[in-house]
Amino acid sequence: TVEGAEALWEARASRSLRMTFRIEGDTVILRNIGHHNETLERP
Repeated sequence: TVEGAEALWEARASRSLRMTFRIEGDTVILRNIGHHNETLERP
């Protein structure tokens, strides 16, 4: 999970890219994708 953001998850898309998402039932909702620090500052 993303620190300080309950129910938000983080995954690595590549060596330099991260994505944040949440899961609702059987649906994955993508929230943000970008470079590691920028993405995790605003998940």
